Amino acid sequence: EVFALYGQPDEVHAARGAEEWQDDVVFVYKNAGLDLYIYKDRVWQAGVQSALGVKKGDRKAAAALALGSVEDKGAYLLYHFSQTVWPKYARFNIDGQGRVSAIYIYRPDF
Repeated sequence: EVFALYGQPDEVHAARGAEEWQDDVVFVYKNAGLDLYIYKDRVWQAGVQSALGVKKGDRKAAAALALGSVEDKGAYLLYHFSQTVWPKYARFNIDGQGRVSAIYIYRPDF
């Protein structure tokens, strides 16, 4: 399905986790600004350039304001999507300068 939607990825690499079961294959689509993290036969996480009115480089305070109902976990903001069939979150990583450095949309049940 990924190939049908996006074609062949520009890059493919492994993302190593602390445990073997946390290893993923990552398909990178540079023009789309999209990284798809695949475990076994499913995409469980997507890295994106922007989501929910927040983009990489935005200040943490501005991101929290744009997101509204969000959990501030210090090093990241966590947004819970409501009314979805399965649990789904958006995580906005915050760098040392207080800016959004990465955005991931993922299923925590994977």
